[in-house]
Amino acid sequence: MLNESLNLIECAGERVFVSFTTEDATRIPVRKLLTIYREAVERGAKRIHLSDTVGVATVELVENYVTVLKNLNVELTELPRLFNKN
Repeated sequence: MLNESLNLIECAGERVFVSFTTEDATRIPVRKLLTIYREAVERGAKRIHLSDTVGVATVELVENYVTVLKNLNVELTELPRLFNKN
């Protein structure tokens, strides 16, 4: 499935702005996630999303992921609810 997604990014990236996300990114080891996102960026993704769909991320974990992923030099979006807990 990953290879199919990357191939689609490459094809679509020539025509439209492409955002890429993985399901439950914060549960993927950061080095593996970096490898996946780096490949997506190399194939044409202009924005990556850091998702925590099950709510297990801590502020420290997100800070670590964002620090590593910023090296990709691409727009990075993250879930604002992590920083706006009530």
